[in-house]
Amino acid sequence: MPDILDSYTIEDKNIFFGRDNETEEIFRKLYSGKLVLVYGKSGTGKSSIVNCGLISKIPQEDIFTLNIRCGKRAYDNFVSGIKKYSKAKLDNTVEILEDIFYEHSKPIALIFDQFEEIFILSDNEEREKLAADLNEILKSRLKINIILVIREEFFASLTEFEPFIPGLYENRIRIERMSRSAAKDAIIKPCQVCNVGIEEGLPDKILEHLIVQSDGLELTWLQILMDKMYRIAIERDADNPVIMHDDLIKLGRMGNILSDFLDEQLRQMPNGEMGEAVLKTMISTDGTKKQVNFPDISESLMTTGHTLDKRQIEEILRYFVNVRIITDQDEQGYYELRHDAIAARIYDRMTAIEKELVEIKTFLDNSYKIYEKRKVLLTDNDLNYIAIYESKLILNNELNEFIKLSKKEVQRARQRRRNIVIAAAAALIIIMTGFTIWALNERAKAIEQSKIAEEQKNEAIRANLEAENARLQALEERDKAEENEAIAIEQQTIAEEQRQEAINANRAAEIARQQALDERNRAIENEQLALDARQESENARNEAIRASNEAQFYLYLFNGKELANKSIMMQEDKTLRALLSLAAYDLVDYGYVNFGQEGVVVRYDNEILRALQESYLLFESDSLVGGEIWSIVSQDRKIIFSNKIGELSVSKLETPAKENVSDVPAIRDGVLYLSGIQNQDKLPGLIPETIISLSTRSLVRALAFNDATKQIACGTLDGSVILIDLKDTGTTDQKIVYNHNNNRVLHLAFVPGRSWLISSSTDRTLLVWDLEKQTTITKIQLNEPVQKFVLANPDHLVFVNSTGQILDWELNTIEKEPEIIYNSETRQPFQTLAYNAAHKWFVTTSLGDIIIFPFDPDYTGSLSPERFTVKHKAVVSHLRFSPDNNWLVSASQDAIMLWDLRDIGSKEIDKFVPIIYENNRQVFSATFDEESKYLLYGDNLLMHIHPVDIDRIYTKLKLKMGERELSEQEWKYYIKGDLERPGEK
Repeated sequence: MPDILDSYTIEDKNIFFGRDNETEEIFRKLYSGKLVLVYGKSGTGKSSIVNCGLISKIPQEDIFTLNIRCGKRAYDNFVSGIKKYSKAKLDNTVEILEDIFYEHSKPIALIFDQFEEIFILSDNEEREKLAADLNEILKSRLKINIILVIREEFFASLTEFEPFIPGLYENRIRIERMSRSAAKDAIIKPCQVCNVGIEEGLPDKILEHLIVQSDGLELTWLQILMDKMYRIAIERDADNPVIMHDDLIKLGRMGNILSDFLDEQLRQMPNGEMGEAVLKTMISTDGTKKQVNFPDISESLMTTGHTLDKRQIEEILRYFVNVRIITDQDEQGYYELRHDAIAARIYDRMTAIEKELVEIKTFLDNSYKIYEKRKVLLTDNDLNYIAIYESKLILNNELNEFIKLSKKEVQRARQRRRNIVIAAAAALIIIMTGFTIWALNERAKAIEQSKIAEEQKNEAIRANLEAENARLQALEERDKAEENEAIAIEQQTIAEEQRQEAINANRAAEIARQQALDERNRAIENEQLALDARQESENARNEAIRASNEAQFYLYLFNGKELANKSIMMQEDKTLRALLSLAAYDLVDYGYVNFGQEGVVVRYDNEILRALQESYLLFESDSLVGGEIWSIVSQDRKIIFSNKIGELSVSKLETPAKENVSDVPAIRDGVLYLSGIQNQDKLPGLIPETIISLSTRSLVRALAFNDATKQIACGTLDGSVILIDLKDTGTTDQKIVYNHNNNRVLHLAFVPGRSWLISSSTDRTLLVWDLEKQTTITKIQLNEPVQKFVLANPDHLVFVNSTGQILDWELNTIEKEPEIIYNSETRQPFQTLAYNAAHKWFVTTSLGDIIIFPFDPDYTGSLSPERFTVKHKAVVSHLRFSPDNNWLVSASQDAIMLWDLRDIGSKEIDKFVPIIYENNRQVFSATFDEESKYLLYGDNLLMHIHPVDIDRIYTKLKLKMGERELSEQEWKYYIKGDLERPGEK
């Protein structure tokens, strides 16, 4: 959870509620323009919406976020902030961002939080440089978005940026105060997530309590209040905390809670008075927080008469960082309060004199900066403005020298004015002296007038002196008037603050009166709202759980498929290949069990099956028996085949016995060990039951088995069709029932429900034999041999030919000729075929293509073919469906392909992708065992076995590996995302 005064970040996404609409709107605007302007009043949660809501909504692989704070040196802080993420030695910001973009291979989002700092702390030159660079970034071809987050009262100041950034206001959003319903979510849902109870109706009381005491809902107040009530609940019952109505009543007014919060932290300090003085250095002249570094704090403390050494200041700052009132020192060495709501409370605790001293100090700092750049000193009026507080200010040497220099300049100006007055007086004296000389020359005319002139001269001198004294007195009176004016302005400010407080008190009283009138109706409304909110909360919780489970589910499936692909691609380390394939299986199984929908069957991608197969076959040989295997039958738990001329083998497919092992079953590491009599990690082998020497010494080319009568039909190279009866005693009876004129038998089949045997031969005939009457029912002559036919049901026999035709022979009207049910426009030859009654699929091949016909024997309409996307490079010689209808195998000289049919009906035919086994031999036969656990196929050298049941392969490979599994380092290297490892508690 975030600390009490921190804004929310992406780490808090699980407890961030109430801002879905605003988050969605900013998300939409982010992708509709390169610049997004987010503004609103202080305390509306702008930073949390952007840094938690927005950033958690964007997938982390889609964007790389950089958070920038402007501070006192906006441009320098921006450049140093992005340079941290670039290894290149570059100075141009666009080039730096381009390097970051290519380094991380995803778009960049520059988030300028508390952008109003650029107008409070940075000068005009810094602002212009940053604005110019932002414009260049927006014009660049890079995928870079800029998000400016700013307080509403500084919104108009952005006009300064319009000449640099046209369209600055086009893509903006105003963050309003949180609505009542959203605020309830912000109270209730985090409590649910953290297993904290809250009494019914209390969220509404909390909101009323806060709204009455502030202009709208102040989120910081809500954060502090909930933290306070949570701590009370924990102290009362740490194991089962519940927030109660009495807790709210006992806490009282919100203003007292904030003050108590500050007082509590200051009381716990060794020197709370000095701590409060340090906090006041972090307040701007308008009562908001500002960034300060250590020299700023030390100088501000000295200005207000507080003498602290470096160690004392550092101890105080560390204390405030630990209790989360201020942020820790950033890379530029700046501290700041965590929220403007705390700044406002500290500002309220400042006296009028302290506020004036802060304003005077700020004025002197700004004036000194102007002096350093333009050599402009303080004016006479400026000195009069600071004169009242000069004795209370303790300034550094630079500012003291600056004030002295300004006073000297003002004194010189005054001296220049005084010299002008003296010169004027001297001129007047000269004039009077002229009159005196004139009077002496006229003495003879009037001695009396000479005396009068002398008296007038003296009178003039006295008048000049009195005039100078009056001027000096006037200057003194003007200085006093200006001093009194400053005092009057201060008193006027105090009076205005008191008036505003009175207005706020009246407004609060009016709101309280109105709320009292509405309380009865609101109680009824809130009762219904509470019921609705509970239902909405439950629905939202269930939806959140479902969405989270779905995301985790697909993440486990994605990683399982990735590990399988890595196992398939790996060549050198067969143990690691095996461990990767086992981990792929475990991930998918874990995802279905823990995050999949209830009742859904676990489905493994073909890549996982292939990875397990290939890994397992690195440790086990796929060879069952040697010889040229032209036909294989798997039925009645028997494998019937011929690998020698004139000989037929009837065997069971079983795992070889293991000697001297207990027969007690056991479960170890989640794997069932059926008994000790078998080698659980081995492939099954062929256990011979009967070896049948045929009555004709010829190569067996076709086989069929009748499960009802326990009979084997055997077709040979010399055209003989041999019928063999298997007896329970293990003995056999055999006889040649007919011969195809010494032409090779190609295919055989018993007709279900009838005592018929049908065969095809290179003599280009189809022959139907009655087993009971031991006679030929019918025999039809065709234009070419039928390599293979299928019985769609007991009434329909379907086969293909080399001219691109599919023919249906209806056995109920056996005297009729086969009917053409499909004619290929290209007339390309069809080679082999298979039929699946469960899916009503007829499958055939043309060269390397596999063509599917939906085919219902009871429907006489035309066939509409579809094709698998993947095709064989060579002619396909064999097709076979598995007994459970989940698999189709296609075999050619270039590859054996295993097609997973479990998604029939949920995806299109051309979207199916097979598991491919590379092959370089002619495949003569292919089939599945009765349980569809193994694929058996024969070529000119061997009979091969491939396991296709993924659970069985996993168990056997797990036993092969024993206790071995991926190391922790290998797990972290191969796994993408934060996943719990299957098997860990």
